[in-house]
Amino acid sequence: MSAKNPRAYLVLLVKNAEKDIIDWLSWHLTFGFQRIIIVDAGSDDGTKDIVQKFEKTWPVKWFSPSLVSETGPQEKRLGLIKQAIESLFDKGGWMLCLDIDEYFCPDSTLANILKCRAKTKAIALNWCIFGANNHRERPKGHIVTAHPWRADISFPDHKFVKLFVRLSAIIHTNKINDPVTYNLLPSEWETASGKPYSPQTDVTWEGGRILHYVCSNYDKTSSENTLDHILQRYYNRSDIKDTYGYRHLGATRQIKARLLETLFAAGLTQFEALIDAYKLDIKNSTIRDDDDLILPDEATRFGFSYRRIRLNKEESLLLSKQAFPPADTTRIWLLRTNNNKYLLTDSNEHEKASLLLCVTQDRYPRLLTLISIDNNKFQLGDINCSEGLAVVPTAPTYRSNIVTLPKESGHDRLFYEMLPSPQNVVPYFLPLPVCNEQQGLSLEGLFEWLATHPEAQHHDIRRGFSLLTSKDAKLLGKLIPALQPFLP
Repeated sequence: MSAKNPRAYLVLLVKNAEKDIIDWLSWHLTFGFQRIIIVDAGSDDGTKDIVQKFEKTWPVKWFSPSLVSETGPQEKRLGLIKQAIESLFDKGGWMLCLDIDEYFCPDSTLANILKCRAKTKAIALNWCIFGANNHRERPKGHIVTAHPWRADISFPDHKFVKLFVRLSAIIHTNKINDPVTYNLLPSEWETASGKPYSPQTDVTWEGGRILHYVCSNYDKTSSENTLDHILQRYYNRSDIKDTYGYRHLGATRQIKARLLETLFAAGLTQFEALIDAYKLDIKNSTIRDDDDLILPDEATRFGFSYRRIRLNKEESLLLSKQAFPPADTTRIWLLRTNNNKYLLTDSNEHEKASLLLCVTQDRYPRLLTLISIDNNKFQLGDINCSEGLAVVPTAPTYRSNIVTLPKESGHDRLFYEMLPSPQNVVPYFLPLPVCNEQQGLSLEGLFEWLATHPEAQHHDIRRGFSLLTSKDAKLLGKLIPALQPFLP
C-alpha cells in the first residue's frame, strides 16, 4: 500500500449488537478500510450470525478472542484490544478501535486523514456527543438521521479522543496498559487536520471526529438498558442541530442496500430449509381421531352404509385459508402530494430520481409495495429498499385514498393521494394469506401459505413477513438473525 493510500484497519468491540451492526458496517464500509474486524466481547444474540454472512463478499471478519471472565470491564477491554492488535501486527498501516455507538466521520476521505503522516504515531479524533433527541424508544432509520442534535462544543466529554494509531508505533502488546492511548504520549499525536495535539487546547473537529451516540440505545420502554438513568441525564444533551454526518449518507445507503441483499439471500436459504422441513413434517403426519367420536371406518346400517375417508395433514392443509386465500385484486398507483409532486426515488451523483409506483392488494390496502417505474434498484431515505422494492405499512388517514409514509422515508410530513397509474403492466403478486390471529399472521400461517405456494417470489415473501405478529416476527428473527431487517 502506497503512502498516498495507507493501509487502515477498523476494529469494533461488540456485544449483542444485532440491531445496530448493519447501520454501523454500512457507514464504515464507505471509507475504504482494508478490513473491519468485529471483536466479540461475549455476544449471545444474532450478531455473529449476521457478520459471518458478509465474510465471503465483504472485507469484514468476525474475531472471537479468548475471554477471561474474572477480569473487570477495563481489563477485559484491554485484553480484547491486545489480541486484535496482535492479529494485525504483520499487516502494517493504521488501526482505529471503536464501540458500536461510535461512528468515524472524516471531513472528506480516509486517505486524506492518513496521508503524509511520516513521523506521526497517532491521530487524535475528538468525540462529538449526540443526545437521545426526545426519542422515548428506539426509532427506525439510520442513527445519524434519527439523532441530529448534539451537545454544545463546550461539553467536557468532547475532549475525550479515540486514536488512529500506527501499528508500528506499538512495540509490544505486553507493554500496553491503557486501551485508549496504547501508552503513547500526547506529544506523539496529531489532530485530524495535521496539527500538533495538545490536551490543553480546545476541542477540534477540523478534519474529522467521532460521532458518539451514547444515548441512542436508551429505551424508556425497556428493562434491558445498560445505561443507568444518571448517565442518561448527563449525556442526553440535545443543544445544537448538527447535520455534519449527512455528507456520507448517500454512499452509506447504497452500501446498506447491498449488505441487505447479501443478508436476505443468506437468510432466505435458511428460511427455505425451514419450509422444506415443514413440508416433510406435514407429509409424514397424520390427524388424530377425536376422542369422543369412536366409529368404525366402514359400516352398513338399515337403509344406508358409509365409509369414512380420512384426510392426512397434507390434505387437510389444502382446506385452510392460508393455503388458499380468497382471490385478490392487485392495483398499481402513483403517489402525489397536494401540490402535484409525485413520489420519486432519491437521486445521487450517478443517477437521477425516477418515479416510484405503489402496488396494493384490496385485502391489505394499507400495505404498500414501492417499486421503481424503470425496475431499477433505488433508495428512499432509510427505508429498506433492497431487492429493488420497499414494503411499507401506512397508518389510516382521514380519507381511504390518502396515505402517509413512515419517518425513515424522509417524506413523513406529507400526505400522498393514491392515483390509478397509467402503467399497463401490473406485476404479479400472490394473494396474501388471511391473518389468523388478532394481531396479524402467525408463523404457522406463513409456513402454510408458502408450503402450498412454491411459486412465491421474493417480493411475495417480503410482503408475507410484514404481516407477522410481533411475537412471531421476534421468534423468526431469533431462528434466522439474517432476516431481522426484513421483519416488522
